[in-house]
Amino acid sequence: MTKLSEFAPYPEREEDVTADSIARNTAVSAFARQQLIDEYMQDNTAHGKRLYMTEIGTLVNQYGVAFLLRELAEVDKERADAAAKRLYGDWEDGASVAEWLWEWLGEYGIDPEQVNRVAAAQARESVKKLKDAA
Repeated sequence: MTKLSEFAPYPEREEDVTADSIARNTAVSAFARQQLIDEYMQDNTAHGKRLYMTEIGTLVNQYGVAFLLRELAEVDKERADAAAKRLYGDWEDGASVAEWLWEWLGEYGIDPEQVNRVAAAQARESVKKLKDAA
């Protein structure tokens, strides 16, 4: 094999989605991401450090998706497959990701607008630090 996608292809159609297909693809991607992390760890620039931290965050999140889908499949395979199809649909749609997150924050009693304001301020500060370090 010469491409990562050959180990566990990402489903091209919703009808091909199962908890196992998403978990397998995500696990391959997460495992392979460790190579990027190793490369970025060698880059001591501010940009390299930022990429390193971003990749670690992505790896941890990918691990979480694979872990939870595998656990759910152990309990209820049909429910896990249904959840994977919904997740796939949300990923493919894109807009629904932000909509669901907005709704969930409200359900948790967290003001999404306030989260946006704090996140925007932190993003501006982070970009400023990167520019100052360059």
